This record gives sequence, C-alpha cells and structure tokens, in this order.
Amino acid sequence: MKKGVIFDLDQTLVDSSSAKQYRDNRNWTAVYTLIPQFVLYDGFNDVFEHIKKNGIKVGIVSKAPSIYVQKVLRQFNIPFDTIVAYHDVSRRKPNPEGMNLAISRLQLASNDVISFGDDRNDITASNDADIDSVACLWGSDNSDLLLTSGATHVIATPNEIIPLLEN
Repeated sequence: MKKGVIFDLDQTLVDSSSAKQYRDNRNWTAVYTLIPQFVLYDGFNDVFEHIKKNGIKVGIVSKAPSIYVQKVLRQFNIPFDTIVAYHDVSRRKPNPEGMNLAISRLQLASNDVISFGDDRNDITASNDADIDSVACLWGSDNSDLLLTSGATHVIATPNEIIPLLEN
C-alpha cells in the first residue's frame, strides 16, 4: 500500500477549465470568483474517503499560487497534508523540485508515493523524482501526449485510483 499521494490540482482533481483564460493571464481576482463553478471530478469523494480511512498522506503540487490552491481545496473539502505551490519553488514542473519538496514535507521515501497529473510536465516531474507517475486522461487537453509521456500508469477515470493506492 502506498503511504502518500501527490495530486496536481487543475484538471486532475477539479475541472477548472472555466477559469483557464483568467489563470493564463494571471487575473487571480477573476479566477477566485469562478471557483464555485469548478467541478470536482466524479469518483474523488470515494478516493478521499479511502485516503482518510487508510492514513495516506496527501500532497498537492501546483504551478498556481498557494492562495488559489487553498481556496479550491477548501471549496471542495479536499484533504491534504502539504501544498507546494508556485512561490514555494524556484523551478516548476517539469523540474522535479516541487515533487521532491512535497516528498520531504510528507516525510516519505519516493517509492512510498504515487503521483497523479493531467499533463506531460506532471509525469516528467514525477519520473525525475523517482515517484510512480499516473497519467490522468479525464482532464487532459493532450491525451495523445500523455499516452507517450512515460507514465508508470495511465488511467481514464478517478475510480481507477484506489487500486493503484493499494499496490
């Protein structure tokens, strides 16, 4: 059983595509007003229940600012033990600095952790940190790139997460 999990946030845990334009332009005030319109992907409530029940530590690694990440996590009651956000690292994904910092903060070894992301940069950062990586196809704009990203696993729905945590 895995002792820790690292999630990317946008398009992995929540569909935040309604705010993409504002996020890309760094208009965080506009983004914050749209958070209530975001959608937690189906199946994640079961995943979070499994995580809590089994004492699995949760890290969130995002290229977004910490305030944004915290607001989204609160909106959807997403459990977490640590957040590594934009200002926490000098080199962002695909560099593994954020993944390594999350592992350190979770006080786990890389082989005890599995990461989930919707982007090739998530996979590269995880692989370079020696973490099992999972390409999540449900929120990705680039499924073809994800399929060739070198991910340890590729899954199509959040329902496939629990069996991976049990391995």
